[in-house]
Amino acid sequence: MIKRNLITKEDYMGVHIAMWQWLADNPRKAKGDWPGWATIDKMNSHCPACGWALAQVGPSCSMGHRCTACPIKEYRNETGGHRARTACCHPGTTYDKWWRASRHLDHPSRVQNRGQYAKEIRDMEWTEV
Repeated sequence: MIKRNLITKEDYMGVHIAMWQWLADNPRKAKGDWPGWATIDKMNSHCPACGWALAQVGPSCSMGHRCTACPIKEYRNETGGHRARTACCHPGTTYDKWWRASRHLDHPSRVQNRGQYAKEIRDMEWTEV
């Protein structure tokens, strides 16, 4: 199988949409389970937005500096630092809610919520940094 290189922001955004749609359809699964990873060559993250940001700032950056280049404005951390207010991992963000819903997937409401959060993340707007 030939793996494709992700070069443009649109390439990464396409992966973002496809992965989060799959996660919405498969809410019990994790990002690493997405079958599309087998078709992609060398992305340094299971998050296409982080992958794009990392491609912009270079491989030696810390997680917090990567957040300053996040194409998802809602999650862009303008000041640096991994747990700053606008980073995706901050408690209460849609991504944080999706991640936390992975606990106790034996509850149908958690599974349903996780699928809804995945759709919300799929639909987040990508902007220029």
